[in-house]
Amino acid sequence: AVAIEATSTYHVLLADLAYQCGHRIYVIDGYRLSNYRKGIGGRAKTDQSDARLLARYLAHEQNQLHPWSPACKAYRRLQLLLRRRATLVRSATALRLSFAQDRQMARELKPVLERIKRL
Repeated sequence: AVAIEATSTYHVLLADLAYQCGHRIYVIDGYRLSNYRKGIGGRAKTDQSDARLLARYLAHEQNQLHPWSPACKAYRRLQLLLRRRATLVRSATALRLSFAQDRQMARELKPVLERIKRL
């Protein structure tokens, strides 16, 4: 069994590879892991201490965890597109707010925002 901390999308490649090699994968929420660290009196936050913490968490809590399995390709693609859309929306909002007080810049920005909207 392998425990991996969920880190945006960075953990997915490792989880996929380990799964393909026949390992049982458990993806652990970082917030839950952080609270577990506090609960056992852990303070240090290094890669090495995180690895030990994940191993301990898996050893003690495995019966409460659900094994991970890869999502289908369509679902992964949808997740990727939704993340990219969210990034575009945040960027467009930041640009709009940043240039709102300058009319000339707002005019210049209008085609950029329209292009982002179409994208």
